[in-house]
Formats: sequence, C-alpha cells, structure tokens
Amino acid sequence: MKQSLREKILKKRNSLTQDDKSNLDSIIYDKIYAFLSNQKSKIIGLYYSIGSEVETHTLINILLDEGFKIALPSINEYDTLTFIEISSTDDLYQGKFCLEPHISIEHTVIPEIIMLPLVAFDKHGNRIGYGKGYYDKTLVNFENAKKVGIAYAFQEIDYQNIYCNDVKLECIITDQQIIYTS
Repeated sequence: MKQSLREKILKKRNSLTQDDKSNLDSIIYDKIYAFLSNQKSKIIGLYYSIGSEVETHTLINILLDEGFKIALPSINEYDTLTFIEISSTDDLYQGKFCLEPHISIEHTVIPEIIMLPLVAFDKHGNRIGYGKGYYDKTLVNFENAKKVGIAYAFQEIDYQNIYCNDVKLECIITDQQIIYTS
C-alpha cells in the first residue's frame, strides 16, 4: 500500500509543469521564511532538492543571505544523515543521491529545525518518504529538533498505516497552509 501511494503521488508531482512548479515553490518559500522568522532557532537543517521535490537551492541562498545557519545532510557510513553547516552551495559534491556537503567533524551541527522532503503526508504528521529510511533512522537521534515537512498541498493523503519506524512531523509547510500537528 505504501509503495502504491508513493508511486501515485510521485507521478502527480513529476507531472507539474515548470511554470506551475516555480509558482508553487515561490509560495512555499514565502511560507517557510515567515515560519522561520517566528522561530528562535537559527540552525536549520535543510535538504538540497532533487527532481520534482520542492526546490530548495534558491531558498538555501536566501536563508544564508539572511543570516541563518544552514546545514545540509550527508549520508554517513551508518546509512544515517549527518548535518554539515555550509556557508555556500559552492562547496557541495555529488553524493549518493544529490549534491551534499563533505562530512567534516568541525562543521557537523545539531539542527534546531530539520526541514525534509516528503512524498506524501497526512494532517497528523505521518509521512511517506522515498522508502530508504534515511530520515527515519536519523530523526530519532534529534529528539529536540523541530521536524518540518515541505511539500505541495496535493501530496496530502488520508493515511492510516503508521509504522513503528516512522517519525512524525510537528509541522508541514505547503503552498496552501502551514499545518501544525502537535
């Protein structure tokens, strides 16, 4: 069931025209910026978008320019994510799935907010990712971090199956609203 939901939502997301996607991304940027402006947190864990995900390349540069500390995930030897603070997107390299920062102990940080991509979500903060479990295995180690999903509104589903390894989100930011789940 999870795989068929994943395929259905990805097909819809992949069918967005570039203009529609750009318009939706711009709306989401505004909501993310408003959300972050109301937070005391300054270390933000973000992702470097790939494919049809909500585009974050522009957002990362905007937030860096505004003085936010941005940390991007890098897959480590334990198949979990390590967050590395970046000062620019110029220092990224092609990792397993996308551009990511080089792992270095001196730049490893603990984000106060972790913003992650979603394939699908429900209003209760349950999420479906890509199925590899990187975020679920990682998020359990960041109990104090606010977990925020970024998605398009059409990715919301009525989802009943919660798996023991799935980590719930406190918030989901879409082009239509900010959904607080706790």
